[in-house]
Amino acid sequence: MTSICLAVITGDFIRTETVSTLLGLVKKVPEIDNFIIQQGAYIHENREMVAEMAQKDGYTHLFFVDWDMVFGPYVPLQLLEHDKDIVAAMYQVKVIPSRPVTLIEDGRQMLNEEVPKGLFKAYATGAGCMLIKMSVFDKVPRPWFSHDRSKDIIEGEDVWFCKRAREAGFDIWVDPNIPISHTGLYNYKK
Repeated sequence: MTSICLAVITGDFIRTETVSTLLGLVKKVPEIDNFIIQQGAYIHENREMVAEMAQKDGYTHLFFVDWDMVFGPYVPLQLLEHDKDIVAAMYQVKVIPSRPVTLIEDGRQMLNEEVPKGLFKAYATGAGCMLIKMSVFDKVPRPWFSHDRSKDIIEGEDVWFCKRAREAGFDIWVDPNIPISHTGLYNYKK
């Protein structure tokens, strides 16, 4: 039986549009058995704590949603249908011109014109709308979420997780067909 822990990760606050998304999820998706809001200055620590809680409480899946994501209520079920260990909805970086929060080919930034028509494997992707089977955390060594500041560009906690998961033998899957907005003062969508 599927049991999903919905985890909202935020450094400060949750956007109003995201609250509406969360209410829709809780009302429409009976597989969501718990709803955690983890607030704190360090996003990697927030993700780590929530994954540990979900593992301890015996959920089958962890569904990460960031504080600034907007999408329909059936997205976790759409991701669940893929039956992948790690699968995410594709969303855009909050810059203009926008581009996917997805890396391909050993870390190269994906461009909008390179997005495949259907589900595809990525090098890494954002965890702002990501469904993870809890069994992944049994095989990926800790810390699951951290960051690498040794490069010119800071590697975020989601890329860290994706790299560690791939090293443990898992694929990172991305669904580019789910309507989703990474919202701010402007809605960054394709």
